[in-house]
Amino acid sequence: MELLTINEIEKSLAEARSYIQEAIDASRGIDSLKKMAAALLDHANNIKLEREKIIKVEEDVPIPLHLVCLKHGLPYNDAERILAINSIKNPNFVSGEISIYAR
Repeated sequence: MELLTINEIEKSLAEARSYIQEAIDASRGIDSLKKMAAALLDHANNIKLEREKIIKVEEDVPIPLHLVCLKHGLPYNDAERILAINSIKNPNFVSGEISIYAR
């Protein structure tokens, strides 16, 4: 999974909102589209905030991803999120530079 930059998030948000605006212009009576656009904006803002909390750490020896979480004060269930933002082939043997969420 590839991480998007802040500019890429903004660009995709702008494209989605332009499509929603076209649908709203075609049918002004659909209030759910306005709510959807607001929810999309809120979600993109949350993603940008979470994106800024990602830091890089170096693991010298292979260790399980759950231990990486423990070592850096993260809950063990963050392992799935960390796995999603890295290209880790085997979560039981993690080494080298990896991205984690800072707390």
